[in-house]
Amino acid sequence: MLIRSGESALATDLIHEAPARVGGPLPPRFYLVAGSFLEREADARTALELYESLATLHPEDPATVRALFRRGEILRRNGAVRDAREAFLQARAHPACGDAVGQAIAHALAEMENAAVRSGGGAGRERKPPPGRG
Repeated sequence: MLIRSGESALATDLIHEAPARVGGPLPPRFYLVAGSFLEREADARTALELYESLATLHPEDPATVRALFRRGEILRRNGAVRDAREAFLQARAHPACGDAVGQAIAHALAEMENAAVRSGGGAGRERKPPPGRG
């Protein structure tokens, strides 16, 4: 509700405080919506943490596929190729990974490989994870 009403700062504060206030795992949807919001707010580091929390706390949930895919995309954009590849492969191996996400993963992996070949480097080239705003 805060996100839709344009209360970005308040929504960000709530996202950071929610796990401590609840005192346990939050529903998978929280992690996806909060991560997506923080990506749009340029807080990729916290978005990565939320997606990782979802994958760790709810490993069997279908939402984990989306969280792992989003992790891969963020990491890839920021040059963390090895970690991005790992996230994509985890998403593809998840039992809930459907054809559409599987195709998106295959495309992302192929783009990463092509970029590595064009740059003369290997697929394992690495940069640091994105900075947070935090």
